[in-house]
Amino acid sequence: MSRRPDEEEFFAREEVSRRAREEHRREREAREAGRTHCPKDGEALEAVARGSATMERCPRCGGVWLDAGELERLNGEGGAEMVRDALRYLLPDPTPER
Repeated sequence: MSRRPDEEEFFAREEVSRRAREEHRREREAREAGRTHCPKDGEALEAVARGSATMERCPRCGGVWLDAGELERLNGEGGAEMVRDALRYLLPDPTPER
């Protein structure tokens, strides 16, 4: 017994919808579990603790990610000096080698 074209279209739309829900669920679970991969290049992120904040850093591109409130927490703990120290540690030296 073959399906009618409208049934085929219905099941195709349902499959697209199911896949989108599954992708959304996986993304939500990843967010809830914390960042694990760089959104730019997919490399596994390293967790770096500074004060009471834990930042994520990509070893490949050097990108740094902070969760909501972490920058404010660093600033509150040690002011601008604590933020500068964390950034110096996390970011590569911009001075080119000679």
